Amino acid sequence: MEPLTLNIKTLITTVPVANEETQNSILIRLEPAEEMTFGESKTKIALVLDNSGSMLGKPQADVVKTLGALIKYFRSTDWITGIAFGTYANTFYPLSNQHDTLQKWSDLDFYQSHVGVNGTTNMADAFEHALSELQHADDKSLKRILILTDGMPGLKSAALQAARRCIDQNIAITGLGFGQYDVDFMNDLCALSHDTVWDMRDSSEGFTYLLDRIQAIQDQVADNIRLEVKFKGKHRAIDSYTVHPQATYNGKIRLNADRIWQQSLLPVQYKDGLEVLFNVKHPQLTPGRKIFAQVTVYYDIPSLGLRNQTLSKDIFIAYSNTETMISTMDTAVKVRVNDAFIESQRIKAEHARKSGDVDKAVKLWGTIKKRGNSAMQQIAVGTIKKLKGGILTESEARQAAAGTQKKLRYT
Repeated sequence: MEPLTLNIKTLITTVPVANEETQNSILIRLEPAEEMTFGESKTKIALVLDNSGSMLGKPQADVVKTLGALIKYFRSTDWITGIAFGTYANTFYPLSNQHDTLQKWSDLDFYQSHVGVNGTTNMADAFEHALSELQHADDKSLKRILILTDGMPGLKSAALQAARRCIDQNIAITGLGFGQYDVDFMNDLCALSHDTVWDMRDSSEGFTYLLDRIQAIQDQVADNIRLEVKFKGKHRAIDSYTVHPQATYNGKIRLNADRIWQQSLLPVQYKDGLEVLFNVKHPQLTPGRKIFAQVTVYYDIPSLGLRNQTLSKDIFIAYSNTETMISTMDTAVKVRVNDAFIESQRIKAEHARKSGDVDKAVKLWGTIKKRGNSAMQQIAVGTIKKLKGGILTESEARQAAAGTQKKLRYT
């Protein structure tokens, strides 16, 4: 029995033979098989704490406070390591699941006397330390990095290169911003893991998000998800979104010489599963049922020691002259198409805001207000209000963006 199930739905199952091209949306859903017992996942989490000179004062105090509040949410199967970095990185807490011994590091006086604050921001060295700690022999662990920082590394390119080495080893990175952090850099860093930075200067909202991320890590059953879609004939692929549990734009689809599209995806969570939507255009063909793509998913189940598992399924479309068949749409796919549309509008609104075109940003958020669910409408109302009073600060903009994605997780 397969640990995961692969289900595929198309927005429309029948297209007209008369059209030169017909646009369609395809929803791919991965979820754990109900009959499977996965056991409790073992996780390895590296808490990477910025200890450079720019963290002196409140930023460092907030980081230590966050560490103390977080400890009680770790499970006995969560193995934690602590790494501080300034000019150099230092593993101040070796990998352990004895969380009571981690508690002493949440005392600011103890932390400062043993770690202090000093130097430049050698984030690259910190990622190398985290990689070394998390790669200790154990094939049945999920591995993640949480970096708490003001996000201003001295060498940004070196930090991103080191982060990519972690990603290559299937270690995702979540960024938490303290102090006057570099928003653009932190978003570039988090984008490597299909994530966005969260502004921790609003401690209540920030900590709620952090717990959400921890619980998502603890809830994961499948990891290292790779999606491969091989297109047949002259069907044209357009773009793709991860639409559940978190709405994320995956970008324009680029096919290789064999007409194959490959995409790394978020892990599969036990409660939520994973859904990916991609848009395609069908060429004009003769009547009948046609295969237009083959979907293959590769994945690991760390808790079961399974690696490079595969699921595969063909996607068919029917060509017809019967209008009633052509007009039928799948309602579940329509909901996800709307989620993708809302995310595309949010991205455009953010670009407009950054370029100073507040009127365009307001108009786009107005569309989100009309088309989004109730949570999205509330976010849109607040954002429009702030925009009309002046350009949003970077902190407010990130709260709106990250809040949008968080709300979409539960639709």
